[in-house]
Amino acid sequence: MAVQLFNDDQVTTACGLHRDNLRKLITWKAVFPAQAGGGRGRVRLWTMDNVHRIGLTALIHNAGYSLRLAHTIGYCLPKDPIIKTYRPDYWANPPKTWKEWTDPDKPRVKTLMNDTYVEIINGVYVFQRDGRSKKFFGMLDPNHSIISSNTPLKAYWSPMPVGSMPTPTYAKWENDFGQADRLDPKSLAYLFDDQMDEKTAKRAYRTA
Repeated sequence: MAVQLFNDDQVTTACGLHRDNLRKLITWKAVFPAQAGGGRGRVRLWTMDNVHRIGLTALIHNAGYSLRLAHTIGYCLPKDPIIKTYRPDYWANPPKTWKEWTDPDKPRVKTLMNDTYVEIINGVYVFQRDGRSKKFFGMLDPNHSIISSNTPLKAYWSPMPVGSMPTPTYAKWENDFGQADRLDPKSLAYLFDDQMDEKTAKRAYRTA
């Protein structure tokens, strides 16, 4: 199957992201297009994985968080690779839930058992929900400009063969996991804090 590519107008329209914000992501090297623009007749083009990543950033940004923070949360979530499963060519036989989510004639209805989504409790504590389970991800600073986590950033992205949990060795942007995973880590508003009080975060979750 030929790789489907999209121009800037298609990406920003589909994702609900202003063109200026797409330019900022490019300037920060937070995203890399499949084909760079510039020159006579050369149009910047993006893959479906790019669109999904930019779309996730746009969703968090449009919820009221800064563009850089939205980019960081979307990129660093432990289950971030799940967005790749929404490529049209990913499944040989797509499951029913995937078909429902990608059917333009059906409403987007949240289903607790099948969805993965972000919850930010009291504007501070960031959790990722996956079905009925939840994973504490980090804390936002008072200005909502940076996220702190008690897990080293690279620990999320080590290669993990089936049945093993190897010691983290390198981050996903340092390996050929995919063109859409490329970025400059300086674009991430991320701080490692091994003294983080995770118990307080979980208590806040239970009482929210």
